[in-house]
Amino acid sequence: MQVKEILDNIECSRAGNGPLPAAVVTGPSRTCFELCAWFHDAIYVPGLDNNEKASQQLWMSFCEDAAGSIDPELRDDVSTIILATENHVSSRTVYPKDQYPTLNAFLDLDLLILASPATRYQEYADGIRQEYEPVVGGPSVFAEQRSKFLSAVCSGDKAMFTLCGPDAEARARNNMEMEFKHLQQQASH
Repeated sequence: MQVKEILDNIECSRAGNGPLPAAVVTGPSRTCFELCAWFHDAIYVPGLDNNEKASQQLWMSFCEDAAGSIDPELRDDVSTIILATENHVSSRTVYPKDQYPTLNAFLDLDLLILASPATRYQEYADGIRQEYEPVVGGPSVFAEQRSKFLSAVCSGDKAMFTLCGPDAEARARNNMEMEFKHLQQQASH
């Protein structure tokens, strides 16, 4: 589902009515965005801490199988972006937006679900819970770990978004704060 949302946001942005400026997602960067959308979570096992590295290795294997038909710069850009999705906030420190605009724009697209309308965000949060509760040991452990994650992200002063703007940032923080409060209420019952 997330791949479709990212691809839809790329197309809407290209048409001038999406979350990113059209100029960011056109030309050669369009191919990079689309490949990142398909490969950044190609290997995804809930609870595994090396999904991004495994996805990046799959991408590199794909490039090898393509026998030189993929431009080396594109190969390296996609590889770097896939690895950067492991930790969006710290990646923005390592890869400043003025030097890595495509990387930062893709990180925005990857996190855009956090800035969704409240009902869509709730669907996302429910999906995360359903995926991770069995992996981490049940509802109370999930609530504790997810609360820690949400608290850390929301308390940070670093922006989650670089190109989507302050409105997306405010919506994302509001959604995560509401989820945090909901988890705290569940834990107290």
